[in-house]
Amino acid sequence: MAIFAPLLMASCVQKPTPVETEIENVETTPVLSFEKAEWEDSVGFSESCYAKVTIGCEYPSEGSQELIDSINKWIIQRVILLSVGYAENPNEADSLINVALASKPSMPDFIRECGKRMLDSDSVDVAERYRLAQEEGSFEAPNEQECFITKAYEDSACVTLVYKGYGYLGGAHGSTLFEGATFSKEDGHRMDWELTKNYSKAELNDSIKAGVKAYFGVKTDQELINELQIGVLEGEWDGNMPLPAAPPYLSEK
Repeated sequence: MAIFAPLLMASCVQKPTPVETEIENVETTPVLSFEKAEWEDSVGFSESCYAKVTIGCEYPSEGSQELIDSINKWIIQRVILLSVGYAENPNEADSLINVALASKPSMPDFIRECGKRMLDSDSVDVAERYRLAQEEGSFEAPNEQECFITKAYEDSACVTLVYKGYGYLGGAHGSTLFEGATFSKEDGHRMDWELTKNYSKAELNDSIKAGVKAYFGVKTDQELINELQIGVLEGEWDGNMPLPAAPPYLSEK
């Protein structure tokens, strides 16, 4: 449960005991074939000053074309957003996404192209860091970026992929990104808040709150407020949890 970092992580909602969903207890009958594309390379300036990029991606190779296109679109968006950095370069990221979606490159070629772009950019940063270390005695540190997309769950109604990214760019610590996406096998669309349609608002709120409390190991609402550092005074919070920015997804759990 990562409600405290909604921009970085997706939420896997836990079902309350009394609530049933239409896709619960579906017998597993995979209809998609997956292959894996991998790319890794590095550029070194010293033992502790280098750039390294690793990308691994499971992608659908056979099955419903509309489902394959929907999943590949999500993969392309995730990898490009990491390789370019949407917050810093939104126009470039959008342009690269549109070009890739229109040209439909093979996934191994796409992964290799994105990996090289990331490594070229990181190498420039690390080369400057190394120069400053030699000339001014500043610290040496690497740039390391990793991206892994894997199939996490599949049944006769849907399939889920998860994205895990990690980046260390020379600061005090690295950053971890995580997102899951569930796709319908009926028409290929990404399933989002429809996964919670059998929840009442109160049930969904209680489920999210219970999960976040379990994550922090706290019991009371006030303890939760303190952990989330949401800046409200005691007694002012109405007890409702904000929904994560990213939609939920289905997993084995």
